[in-house]
Amino acid sequence: MKKLGAGFFFSLFAWAPSVHAHPNVDLFWDSMAFAIQHFNADHSNELRVFTLPQKYMSQALQAISTAAPGIEYVTELNDLWRDRKDPFQNLQFTIKSNPATAQEQNRKIEKTKVALENIFGACPKDHAVEMRTLDYKTFDNPFADSQTRTTYYVDQRSSKAPKVCIKDATIAKIAETGVYQVEVTDTLVEQSKRTFVVRFSLAVTDWRDMQYIKSRLIEIPSLKEVATQLELIDYRSLSIGKWRGIRLKDSTGRATIQDPVRFDYSLGWKDCTAGCRFHHYWTVEATPTLLPSGEFKFDVKILSERGDPVPSNLNPN
Repeated sequence: MKKLGAGFFFSLFAWAPSVHAHPNVDLFWDSMAFAIQHFNADHSNELRVFTLPQKYMSQALQAISTAAPGIEYVTELNDLWRDRKDPFQNLQFTIKSNPATAQEQNRKIEKTKVALENIFGACPKDHAVEMRTLDYKTFDNPFADSQTRTTYYVDQRSSKAPKVCIKDATIAKIAETGVYQVEVTDTLVEQSKRTFVVRFSLAVTDWRDMQYIKSRLIEIPSLKEVATQLELIDYRSLSIGKWRGIRLKDSTGRATIQDPVRFDYSLGWKDCTAGCRFHHYWTVEATPTLLPSGEFKFDVKILSERGDPVPSNLNPN
């Protein structure tokens, strides 16, 4: 077991309101995701950025990043791009139908549409219908699709939502959760395949534990039937040919900021589109001390290490 001295201390950089201004996008996303998993796995508390749990996790990951050669290349969410804020800003409910399930699923879609219109119909909204023909060289035959999209503006964070919308008691409860917009998209492909998506969006600078938001929405009777079926985008499935990753180890999901945290780190290199020819693995533990300044100091231990030697000239790209 290797131990890194208690002198390893890392100051959290100044948090910016936008992740895109952040000097380390991976660290921003990873610390939020792991803070939720480590401190709020049952989603009973509201957890968002700019709070001690994320600060704890960010500084723990920074401390671990200097623990061994190669470990600094390991991240979990791997540079999520602008459109992939879904795990922290959107709840999404999707119904898909095909010829075998069309009758049942179409009935469910229409029922959900009516329920949403009853709730949000008094809010300002945009409604658009689009017809498209897709004709790519990769397809043997072109096919057409139609799409209808209705966007309800719930909260004044949108310039299209006047106060009159929030006066409704149900809308007010929904707005209190942070939801400012609801987008309903109904897509029909080749007259037989239908995808219906309801997306609840939060303010772009307000990353939260969306499962907590879901639990709040379920408490609103008129939304319960829809909200119970809301799903999050699985951010872990977004990386193709993934060659690095971090997993929490032995976490109860109800930790405090005084508790240590353990991770399994994995790193691969060479031909990673085919699964990586070489791999290295670490299990690490970081034990926190909260200083009077509000910063964390971490004692980092490498509990175990195995795999191929990490080359000194490893190219992380």
